[in-house]
Amino acid sequence: MTGALLAGLAHAADAPAQDIPEASRIAVERLLEHIHLDKTYGLMLEQASAGPVAAQVQAIRQALPQSGLTGAQQQAVLDQLPLFQQRAQANFRDFMEQTVSWETMRPLVIRAYAQNFTVAEIGDIDRFYSTPTGQKALSSMPTIMRQLMVEMAPRLSQKSVSYGQEMARQALEFVEQACQCDFPPKGHAAASGDKKGSTP
Repeated sequence: MTGALLAGLAHAADAPAQDIPEASRIAVERLLEHIHLDKTYGLMLEQASAGPVAAQVQAIRQALPQSGLTGAQQQAVLDQLPLFQQRAQANFRDFMEQTVSWETMRPLVIRAYAQNFTVAEIGDIDRFYSTPTGQKALSSMPTIMRQLMVEMAPRLSQKSVSYGQEMARQALEFVEQACQCDFPPKGHAAASGDKKGSTP
């Protein structure tokens, strides 16, 4: 369903709002209300936020054995990792909602539907995909989702680098607080560098 209501999103973003016929706007808004797309979009953002944070947590787990921390310090980090993951995912979801929120995307969705379907076709979709038009919407989902990614990419790229740096800072701060120590331990990085540079 998410794909269907984001049809032609990349192209729609460039179209003036006044180009949308009033009848099409009303039909699409009624459709969005009936299918509760705002909730579906929220779930999509939830899924999108889970991936990067899970990768961050996995990176912490993999780094611990070579971190130079004692066994007790590593266990302290592992014990507090679930809470860190929960908070980090909430923060990343907030970032996603601020960057590509439903309020931001809703006008693009309305324009996309208005440009890709007639008022009659929108009515068909609203009747639970029970018509050939509904099948058209379903079959268009892969292309529409790619268009969605195109639309989201520039919005995310503007802030993702700085936010990635902030996530790294948060991860470092978490490890240091969990083990009550400097991370990496003082001298560990230098020792690792000497070891790498040595020859057998």
